Amino acid sequence: MKFRAATVVLVSAGIVLAATACSSGGSTGGSAAPAKTKAAAAKTYTAADLPKILTSAEKTLGVKGTVLDDAQVQAKLKQVQGNGGISALLNTSGVTLSPASCGQTIKDALNQTPPAGSVNSILTYGSNTVTVTAISGKKLPTALATDGSTKLDGLLKTCSTMKISVTQSGQTLTIPFTIKKSNVTTDADTTTGLVETVTVPTSNGGSNKPITVEAVSAVAGNLYISAQASSTAVAAAAVKPAASTPSVADAINAVVAAAK
Repeated sequence: MKFRAATVVLVSAGIVLAATACSSGGSTGGSAAPAKTKAAAAKTYTAADLPKILTSAEKTLGVKGTVLDDAQVQAKLKQVQGNGGISALLNTSGVTLSPASCGQTIKDALNQTPPAGSVNSILTYGSNTVTVTAISGKKLPTALATDGSTKLDGLLKTCSTMKISVTQSGQTLTIPFTIKKSNVTTDADTTTGLVETVTVPTSNGGSNKPITVEAVSAVAGNLYISAQASSTAVAAAAVKPAASTPSVADAINAVVAAAK
């Protein structure tokens, strides 16, 4: 039973990652906003720059975490892909996502190929992650900051409410979950926020409390930034971290400041 609950949570988290494409350097949604980082817009970054940016942001946020460089990120990605990752879970016998068309959209997003020259660095602290992506020594492709907005709006239009069903030992667990935009703002040029909520009952290995995952994607000059945070005790309608934990918007702002 706990396996089924864990599967639901893993798949739902993967859907947020697919929507923001945070770990692969894929497309990101963006709401039109006045550029706030024009002074740094022409600056480009290499793999060596990104961990330094996150280390500086970590100090600004006042948290203690782990920073992975591009080589370590790629090793982690290979390990996840070797185990099949979220895509494998979605294709596992007994695991279904409805509407079916949404499942295919998410699989396609998870399987997209990063732009050539993509480099990444990740900061993790607690249940939070902050990822920075750049095209080594070059400008970000225009599509990285624009095309994703249309794709995201399309996903939310048809897939804002979905259901995960997991069948095991003749029993089926079906849990609805929702994805919606949040009105988060940051100091980046473009910002998009998402909140996903899923509740797994205690009878199936869950806590019977809403599990919320908040994800924010942003573009600042030639840097793509994403931040995610999860909570098991906060309702999706008012995602607010504990007083001692920086918000995902704070994390984005810390990276923007460190990248200048």
